[in-house]
Amino acid sequence: SRALLVHVAEAGRLLHRLPPARIGPTRRTRRSLKAVADEHCFPDGTDIRVKSGDPASTLTAIAAREDAELIVVAAGGQSTISASLLGSVASTLMRQAPFPVVVVPSDTIAPLDAEGMRSVVCGVAGEETDAMLLQLASDLANRLGGELYAVHAYDPTATQAAVPTAPGPPLDADLHESAERRLALALEQAGVDAEASVLALPAPEALERVAEQHNAGLIVVGSKGRSKLGSTLHGSVPTRLASQGRTAVVVLPPGAPLEPGSGHYELAAGPA
Repeated sequence: SRALLVHVAEAGRLLHRLPPARIGPTRRTRRSLKAVADEHCFPDGTDIRVKSGDPASTLTAIAAREDAELIVVAAGGQSTISASLLGSVASTLMRQAPFPVVVVPSDTIAPLDAEGMRSVVCGVAGEETDAMLLQLASDLANRLGGELYAVHAYDPTATQAAVPTAPGPPLDADLHESAERRLALALEQAGVDAEASVLALPAPEALERVAEQHNAGLIVVGSKGRSKLGSTLHGSVPTRLASQGRTAVVVLPPGAPLEPGSGHYELAAGPA
């Protein structure tokens, strides 16, 4: 794959009327991006572009024209403080992009070598999109030459509070067995091989824990496409991971196809 480095400046009306005034800053920005590319060993000739406009829509348009498979962005905002401050660019792309979006939290530590990027963790939520998510995560792990870890998490405290006097066997045992069956079914439907884990923890915490245990470079999750306000108020898993996590998050927006011929991300081999 090749990388295209893009910087989009939000320009006001005055700057649009005075294009010569942008020549100097644009050249400085290009030089800065070139220095970053050299520092991080991007190949010679890596395409660098500086644009003005709305960052999310401009990035989406460029990625669509280039048939890009992924957009990689920083979380933005004071993300270690609150999920509500997740950058608007990342938040918009996570909900609306027609291809997977990789969001890098501010606390992410760049891997020292390729080994730190090989393994992939995938969150299984018991939804219709689980098989597609697992196929995407498996494809990424295969491309990176690493292992895939599938995780299903449940919060027993929340369920027990809702049903405090449930008869029969311990509720936690029932939940755990149900979660194991749900995860096994999702793996079977996706047709992928993965090391499966079921954890009695909130999903963001469970996914981060498994990623840390296995030195994973990516966590793959789905987005339900809520509005930014809704995602913030509900503390959605992608938002929590992107704003407060330590591992880069691959978010599959609701309208992002993985089918051959889609012009965007295509599974290299498809389900086994």
